[in-house]
Amino acid sequence: MTSSVTTGYTTDLSDNRVTSIDYGQSSKAGCTNSQIFVTKTSSGAYLGDGAHYVNDLTDETTSSPSGNNAAIYYTSTGLDYKALTNTTQYNPYIFITQERSLGTVGGANGICKGSDPVKFTYDGEIKEDDYLLWRVLSADGNSQYGYLAIHADADDDAEGTSFEVDPNVLPDVGTYLIKLEIINECCGLSIPIWKKITVSQLEATIEFGN
Repeated sequence: MTSSVTTGYTTDLSDNRVTSIDYGQSSKAGCTNSQIFVTKTSSGAYLGDGAHYVNDLTDETTSSPSGNNAAIYYTSTGLDYKALTNTTQYNPYIFITQERSLGTVGGANGICKGSDPVKFTYDGEIKEDDYLLWRVLSADGNSQYGYLAIHADADDDAEGTSFEVDPNVLPDVGTYLIKLEIINECCGLSIPIWKKITVSQLEATIEFGN
């Protein structure tokens, strides 16, 4: 059987394994810190030198090893020979050509029930026509309590692309995750940028008169 990548460099992978690679927006090559989606004919080992699973479920867990599809990323540029294979070293089929820098999510680490919505911002470069995909999730990543997609304009800054979390719509006190992904015209979908927040009860203030 002969397989080939659907985007990127077309390569004879005649043994088995990789059937398609999707770099996102780019049809030629990928960027660092961007999600690369790979489809295989069978499950099994995906990673070689230089590749990492995308932690897409939570800040510490990935869905990739469980099936035939994987979301991976690289932190350095160059050709990759070994990622996504079990034993066979194929011709180069992943080409990372551009550096992509990502910032962090700025805002409070703790918020309180009963308080006003709290604003979170992206502390990094925002380009015109970027899309910022904000989510607030449960600590295990299984429940979503808020979602906002923002299309950045030329004059937008961190304030104009911020995300508010209302602690009063969250079901309980405890730990929650803010997940931010950025879609860029050149580099496609970024790996998630995570921030962990703690929701607590607002302490009551009792004033005693004279």
